[in-house]
Amino acid sequence: MLGHDGNHAWTAFGPTNVQLHRINLAVTLGDAGSAIAIAREVDDASIELVERRATFYLDVAAGFTQWGKHEPAYLAIRHAEAIAPEELTNRSSVHGLVHQLATASPPSLQPRVRELAARIGAAE
Repeated sequence: MLGHDGNHAWTAFGPTNVQLHRINLAVTLGDAGSAIAIAREVDDASIELVERRATFYLDVAAGFTQWGKHEPAYLAIRHAEAIAPEELTNRSSVHGLVHQLATASPPSLQPRVRELAARIGAAE
């Protein structure tokens, strides 16, 4: 009903935020295809709050990881790291995602994932 994005009373509420919640819900339910399809409709420039933009990329990474698409998952995590590195270092869920990616990714990607894990404090 609102029809536009806004940050009224620090809610970051609007159509884009609804899409972000839909992506997170799809990932949570294990529906990676829907998560990525919804994510492709989101203009990340419209996500004004840095933390929300980082969370968007982390949800996209989780979706790609569930889908077995490791390179795009890694790139999505790197996007999140570039804009809000503290969101990666302080979240155990992100550490788990990076460990999952390290375990499942092909050998050609594993060195980059290990470097990422070391940077964010998720190395074993």
